[in-house]
Amino acid sequence: KTCGRGIQKDTVRVAVKVRSAFHDGFDVQFNHGSCAISLGSSPDDFKGFQRLEWSDQVDLASQLGCTIDTSRRGVRQIKRLNEMVHQAQSAVAGLPKKALLEVLELNGRMVSEKTPPSTMQYVIAESLVSGMLPPCPWCGCAALVGEGGQVRCSGYSSGTMRCQLKVTFVDVFGGGEAEASDDLKASIARVGTLQQTPALTRALKKFVLPD
Repeated sequence: KTCGRGIQKDTVRVAVKVRSAFHDGFDVQFNHGSCAISLGSSPDDFKGFQRLEWSDQVDLASQLGCTIDTSRRGVRQIKRLNEMVHQAQSAVAGLPKKALLEVLELNGRMVSEKTPPSTMQYVIAESLVSGMLPPCPWCGCAALVGEGGQVRCSGYSSGTMRCQLKVTFVDVFGGGEAEASDDLKASIARVGTLQQTPALTRALKKFVLPD
């Protein structure tokens, strides 16, 4: 933490890689959202920004000088999608990491023991709400994830080099982000529904997918 103050549970935190003082490599330094806002000039500079709850996106976007225009139909649709995904994520939050891993492996998703449970929860919830995404058309990894008005790849193009695919459907923050071509959008069209394990089915027993 750069400010020295504690970061409360369930509040936005920004992870920044910094050169380690203890070993040859990097450590992760967590910062309050308000403390780290100066590290970028737009929401797109922060990885996972559109995975945040809508109210947090609005607050942090405002601090970056961006206004989210909910009079735009596409933005209203993304807001509703965000609410649905977070409702689904809450429904699966009680599953242990092993059960989350089993769901993703059943569906052929690229995942490992090192993947944080929160990331697994989000991918499962997003797939429940919107459907399964195909393998990445650039790197071939089963690592596409819907994030608000975008779809991004978290796979690898070669070795340890991260795939840079980002497909924009809706420019949520009005920063002039160009929408992807129709051909690129078609290459990542949803391909079916998420297969459920018995543990996931039990977790979703009282969950009703919103209209």
